[in-house]
Amino acid sequence: MHGTPQSWLLFALGSAFFAALTAIFAKLGVSDLNSNLATVVRTVVILLVTVLIVSMRAEWQRPEELPARSMVFLVLSGIATGLSWVCYFRALEIGPVSGVVSVDKLSVVLVVALSALLVGERLTWHMSLGAALVALGAILVSLPMKDGRPAPPSRIGPAATPLATIATPMPDQRSRGRTPISESRPSR
Repeated sequence: MHGTPQSWLLFALGSAFFAALTAIFAKLGVSDLNSNLATVVRTVVILLVTVLIVSMRAEWQRPEELPARSMVFLVLSGIATGLSWVCYFRALEIGPVSGVVSVDKLSVVLVVALSALLVGERLTWHMSLGAALVALGAILVSLPMKDGRPAPPSRIGPAATPLATIATPMPDQRSRGRTPISESRPSR
């Protein structure tokens, strides 16, 4: 189930590489499209790609053969993934890709803590230090810069919260006077 360190590491590095491409392509994709609709398009593509992979590898199973416990957790994972993507795409739509992706990687810190609490994985000093460094790195990369110094914090209104993003219809992107992506990058 766990494989050798070399086998999971190769897939983890592949995941990191494709996640980086995902962020760049997603930022380009939401430049002229509503972030929620962009999430739907991405989801359909993912469904098609994974169906193709499962079909090519002949890994289909009858529904009655699927363990109920696994299905419950996969449904919960799917819900969490969908909500994560809605928040992620909205953040990419309005923020700098480098900041959004670095804050998104705070999930590493949360996974380390939750894996110890819920899954029973042993938390070591080097895992704790690594998680703290990831958190520090995410904060440093996401700090807005103005004239080479961190910009003062701005207030975020209720319309910018994740739940408001899900419930509030977005106006047509083309009518909002959007700036090209190259102009929306933060100055360093």
